[in-house]
Amino acid sequence: MNISELINKHRHVWCFGCSFTKYDWQTWADLLEKKYTKVSNLGRPGAGNVYIFSEIMRQYLDGNISHNDLLMVCWTGHYRMDMKYKGKWLSPGNLLTQDSYPIEFVKKYCDPQYFLERDLYLAYTVNHIFKGRIINFSMGDIERVDQYNDIHAKHKQPDKIGKMLDEFYPSFYKVLWNNSFSTIKMRNDFHPTEAEHKRYLKQVFGLEV
Repeated sequence: MNISELINKHRHVWCFGCSFTKYDWQTWADLLEKKYTKVSNLGRPGAGNVYIFSEIMRQYLDGNISHNDLLMVCWTGHYRMDMKYKGKWLSPGNLLTQDSYPIEFVKKYCDPQYFLERDLYLAYTVNHIFKGRIINFSMGDIERVDQYNDIHAKHKQPDKIGKMLDEFYPSFYKVLWNNSFSTIKMRNDFHPTEAEHKRYLKQVFGLEV
């Protein structure tokens, strides 16, 4: 079954992610919403995988996501730290480029290997709950620490985690830029353009939008 048939088979499609999902212009999720209408874009700029996990579970436990719904999750970089304070989320993006947490705190307490392990477990939990009705892909390589440079964390993955990651569709970084920022380093904004979102949907999922 192709992705278009899969979308049409389900009652509703829920899209989750960071600024690669919700941004100042139309993203893959917005383009799907225009094409299929029964789509909700719950992405959040700067969001980390803790926020993505929490929002998925909130929608699920509130009864909004039914057994006949499909999830499309664009997981983001692991080196992010979402915090909720007095009902409001703080999600400033990658810890190496954000300006919300003191750099001294990041250097002393933020271990990339821990953040990677945390996010792999979160993704595995979501995939276990929604097995058979979730489509996974990602902003970039799940092990990438620095979203603009080739710096990675390493984690010895249990077989179940490795199997889950093998089922992910190719990332935006891989498909659009071959995992290198050299092709777009002159841009003022490193987010995919609307045209690149369309290209990603076509190349990865075979969807014309």
